[in-house]
Amino acid sequence: MASVAPRILLLAPITPAPTGNGLAMRAALAVLGLARAGELSTAVVPVAGPRPSAEQLAWTAARSASVAVVDPPAGKAAVRSWLERVDGRRIVTAVGDLPERARLASPAAGEAVLEAFGGARFDVVYVLRLYLAAVALPLLDPPAPLRRLIDADDDDAATLESIARLHELRGEREAAERARRSAAAYDRLASAVLPLFDRVIAAAPPDASSLARRHRLAERITTLPNVVVSGRPHHPAKFPSPARLLFVGNLDYLPNLDAAERLATTILPLIRNGDSEARLDLVGSARGAILFGLGEKRGVSLHGTVPDLDSFYRQATAVVAPLRAGGGSRIKLLEAFAYGVPVVASPTAAAGLDVAHDRELLLAESDREIAAAASRLAGDPTLAHRLATAASAFVAAHHDMDRTSERLRELVTAKLPPS
Repeated sequence: MASVAPRILLLAPITPAPTGNGLAMRAALAVLGLARAGELSTAVVPVAGPRPSAEQLAWTAARSASVAVVDPPAGKAAVRSWLERVDGRRIVTAVGDLPERARLASPAAGEAVLEAFGGARFDVVYVLRLYLAAVALPLLDPPAPLRRLIDADDDDAATLESIARLHELRGEREAAERARRSAAAYDRLASAVLPLFDRVIAAAPPDASSLARRHRLAERITTLPNVVVSGRPHHPAKFPSPARLLFVGNLDYLPNLDAAERLATTILPLIRNGDSEARLDLVGSARGAILFGLGEKRGVSLHGTVPDLDSFYRQATAVVAPLRAGGGSRIKLLEAFAYGVPVVASPTAAAGLDVAHDRELLLAESDREIAAAASRLAGDPTLAHRLATAASAFVAAHHDMDRTSERLRELVTAKLPPS
């Protein structure tokens, strides 16, 4: 008798997409891997992005048996849903002031997910990101699913601590204190909700190690590396001249905005001292960049969110990522590697990736070092080609979509570790 495919529910805080936003790309990996493991239903609870259109959902719908967008209830309905449940009250008591996204992602949203799928019960529940955990509470009620997995992606508390330090570097003391309070709240949230899941996943070994150490996860935690769904290596024999630099990322996120600000106001002018026609393309959601007037700087083009990044990667001399804060595995570096574009990055930007200076990329820290490295790439096509070739090989060897999505299928179906 043939076995019945398990019914799997993915809870995602953003619309899965094969390119663009890094979290959306992580969600796309979940879609592809979970669809291999059984009959996948995808619920988008948009607390980390805008409500998607039908067109934006098309990629996910083509790979899922069913898709629903569930707007998280707000106000009294959300508050009541926390207080009416024993597990909800326990979480609120343990955490205190819930992080904003966790407040939005209440148990009431989980009830709405159940309603959206006609009250169906699932064999596997897979939650993407810690702040979405409470949405799963109604879905974990008896009869409970056989498998309960949460993809933390990164260590939120550690990431927010690094953002607090960045605020301090920028002289933003009140913002630094707010980030530290959020870091502490996320740490308490992790302690409260991770025991509900039999498998915890992180994108990079450093985050898995720190989560395991602080929350006693032992064998319940594992890593699932980020991958790039799109990207076609081009390895041109001759890179563009003059230099054309590229930075891709959500520019409303402080680490990315800080990097873009450094590129536009300090690093690019240093490069233009020797290459007066050098240009910088900033691509990504850009409200923060607009407020800082980055698109008005000489040689800088601010493009906002674009439907296709292919032309930007193909025109770029180098992707430059001078991040000073953040966490997780840098999926946008992987995307640059996959496109065959050489990369200059800070050690923070490359953290979590098993790469080395002058092997897959150039590592640099200060503005002058980063400018010098980018200028070096623009003036040395042989070096640029060598790095790009090695980086593409690295992605193929360690961040391959087929192997990684198969790894996710195995996580869903494998025997549980001892509790």
